[in-house]
Amino acid sequence: MTQHGNASQGDARSTSPGAIPIAAMDDPTAGGRMLQSGTHLARILAVRQPDGIFEAQVYVRLAREPQRAETYIPAGNFATEAEAWEAAEQRAKRAFDEHEF
Repeated sequence: MTQHGNASQGDARSTSPGAIPIAAMDDPTAGGRMLQSGTHLARILAVRQPDGIFEAQVYVRLAREPQRAETYIPAGNFATEAEAWEAAEQRAKRAFDEHEF
């Protein structure tokens, strides 16, 4: 599995060396990090909620499909942004392993 993008939500600039900028995604305003496993993509996000917690979100699809074809997979609520990112990444990996598309 390779990581293809790394940016905070709302930030269209890449922060990882060698990463593809989020602007290269179908919807540059969507934010998140892109992961790829073979022909499958996962967009993961850690979204701050009004009460201060962070919701881990995963959106999966086939690479050949448009972004609107994504399937949403909730990955839980967490006290910190770092925990939410980690949970989203782990959930995306599980989706890849279990072919949840």
